Amino acid sequence: MRNVVKAPENRITQGTVFYGARSPYGDQACYGVGITARCDTAREFKAATFTFLPIVSVKDWLLHEALPKVAADLLSSVKGALKAKLMEKDGTDVVLTAFGVEAAFEKLGVSEKAIKSARQTYDDAMAAMALKSDDLTDLPKSVKKALHADFVKLTKGTLQDFFFLDQIEAFPLEGQTLGYVVLLRDVRSIDRKLALTMLGGMDRSKLLACVGQDDSSGHLFVGDDDLALPVSEIVSPYVEKLLQNFSMLFGRIGTKDVPESCSQAVFDFLEV
Repeated sequence: MRNVVKAPENRITQGTVFYGARSPYGDQACYGVGITARCDTAREFKAATFTFLPIVSVKDWLLHEALPKVAADLLSSVKGALKAKLMEKDGTDVVLTAFGVEAAFEKLGVSEKAIKSARQTYDDAMAAMALKSDDLTDLPKSVKKALHADFVKLTKGTLQDFFFLDQIEAFPLEGQTLGYVVLLRDVRSIDRKLALTMLGGMDRSKLLACVGQDDSSGHLFVGDDDLALPVSEIVSPYVEKLLQNFSMLFGRIGTKDVPESCSQAVFDFLEV
């Protein structure tokens, strides 16, 4: 595989991918990847906790992360178009701000091409928001195109909150997979003892025995027939790239913009 190898025995460390993390999307399991410093875990587990990031399937990411954003973006574009038309015709957008989108459409009618297009976009956005199943193929074509565009951004690394992995198991089951997404903002930790217990395979009874004794056990989820255990390890340079993206997300330094006078000075110097 491109980015993973079989999990090494008797070790859970930075880059270890395990099954049994609690999904952010409900009571179900997902994967996780360790980000605790390798020097604290690789030989002897010295860290007090094992810190990890959840890994969800691309399908779940599309449904729970990308779809709401796409729907909101479509709705925002509709409101922008309606506001522009209302300002052009009436000099005010009070109908939109006070009574909403439907009232604005009623005020403007649907005779103009731009308004017809905005109406279709609005209907598509509403369909996206009203999706009750997890079948994304039921969505309007425009929404599916926007979802695919966001996925392309994900694979190119331009979505700073997420990191794409094409595989997370060294020996995956047969069948098509869309890949997986690391949620870089959802930082979690479990106690050292809990991590080492999971290293040997943790069933539901073992996890329930930890509930009440260890508050961090809530970050794990094991079904009746499941085991929480390491399944692979992300190899270099992918693990370094993952950690670079993670550190850049939380380690950014905000500074004031360069004054426009600087660019104007060069503009004048070049006599543009």
